[in-house]
Amino acid sequence: KKANVASVSKFYTAIAVMQLLEANDLTIDDKIIAHLPNTWLAGPGVSNLTFKDLLTHTSGLQSTNTDFNNTLSYEGIRSCIQTGVVNSKTRNYLNVNFAIFRILIPSLWSNLPNAPAIDITNDNNTQFMYRFYMLENVFKPIGLSGIDCVPEERTECTLYYNVNDQNNSNGVYYSDWSYICGGGGYFMTAIEMAAVNAYFEHTEIMVSKEQRDIMKANRIGMDLQ
Repeated sequence: KKANVASVSKFYTAIAVMQLLEANDLTIDDKIIAHLPNTWLAGPGVSNLTFKDLLTHTSGLQSTNTDFNNTLSYEGIRSCIQTGVVNSKTRNYLNVNFAIFRILIPSLWSNLPNAPAIDITNDNNTQFMYRFYMLENVFKPIGLSGIDCVPEERTECTLYYNVNDQNNSNGVYYSDWSYICGGGGYFMTAIEMAAVNAYFEHTEIMVSKEQRDIMKANRIGMDLQ
């Protein structure tokens, strides 16, 4: 059964970022500012933010890991960037660090030859193009189709239960995550998740050995241990 894999999605997003950085002749130490929508106001410190800052949760951005509908939405991300770097740039696990890649991945893709038309100032377009890139360049190359941030219907999908509320027969339905995805939201089976891990570790289909080593050394898209 498919289930919402939550923050494991960060690992998949990170794979796409590493692909696109390499394709654009960039590194994790390059700055993100040129790849944000030019209509956004950048707050203090944003001009110096690097891809590594986001990928390692050391951005110093102001956000919370609650109220996802607002903090991880397009407008929530825009507001976060406008507020800027107001905290210490030490590791602070925030979903917004990876939700930003819902905009940055289409932006990086748009710089490549033969890229589709992409409008990173349009919320619906960035949602679609992020998920489309992920499907075409992370999942399909290893034989996985139909991977998305949209769940099955409630009557078919996996439901979720609080361990302290085992008598609740209704269950929680994790609905469509398309508009807040990036740091979470993919619905996958355990076999599909295992396939990504295996291909990541033992092949260069998704990322080169060099990019894989960088991800491991910096714990990009991974827990610290």
